[in-house]
Formats: sequence, structure tokens, C-alpha cells
Amino acid sequence: MILDVRMPFEFRGRRIQDALNVPSSRELNKVTDTLSRGYALFLYCSTDYRSRSAAEMLYDKGFRKLYNLEGGIVAWRKDDMPVIRGKVKRKNASRKLSNFTNHQLIRLCFQE
Repeated sequence: MILDVRMPFEFRGRRIQDALNVPSSRELNKVTDTLSRGYALFLYCSTDYRSRSAAEMLYDKGFRKLYNLEGGIVAWRKDDMPVIRGKVKRKNASRKLSNFTNHQLIRLCFQE
């Protein structure tokens, strides 16, 4: 699952296709309370500062398959990776991870 942890106005600008916007820790808790801890979660923000913080919070909640997009969407766009912009559709879409597998991701590992 691709999680964009930026604010909604940032998300409405340019974003990675099929990303789910979860801008606050409260909303992140709502989303992750219903997910299996075995899910792979791919997180990004503008530069990777907020997504790294969100990943640390998720790690504390028991998630272990956490990936942070190094450099955030800024680096993603700099590398000419695809983005979409405009209105957000409110339907459930399958989360495509193919673009992530072709871009540099950092698997987050924390000390227990």
C-alpha cells in the first residue's frame, strides 16, 4: 500500500498514482488499525522527513515491512518518474507498486 503523508493541498498537486493520502498521525492510526501487520507499506512525503517519522510510528505499532521513498516526491520527480495531479477520486483503487520497484527505496530497519 502506498501512503502519502503530506497535507491534502500537497497531495492534490502532484502525487504518485494510487497513493492514499494519510496526512496526520490520527488518520494514520485509523488506517493502520484495520491492516494486518504483514502488509508492506510504502511511504513518501515531499523530501522523506515526514514519511520517516510516520514509519517510526508504524514500527512502534508492530509493522515491519516499511519502505520510505528516499528524497520523497521531490527526488521521484527529479528522476522523471510518473506523477498525477488534479482532483482526487474517491473510489478504492488497487495499489500498484510497480513504479516503486523501479525506484530507490529504503527499507527501514529499527532496533528493538
